[in-house]
Amino acid sequence: MVMYGGNVVERGATARMLEDPQGDYTNSLISGVSHLSH
Repeated sequence: MVMYGGNVVERGATARMLEDPQGDYTNSLISGVSHLSH
């Protein structure tokens, strides 16, 4: 789940959101991360 300003802007499986973010805010968050490791 991704929240912005106290509102849910996107929800779904983490892997799906990391690979194919649908919302502009989610996309911006993912783009701002230089490296994701497990």
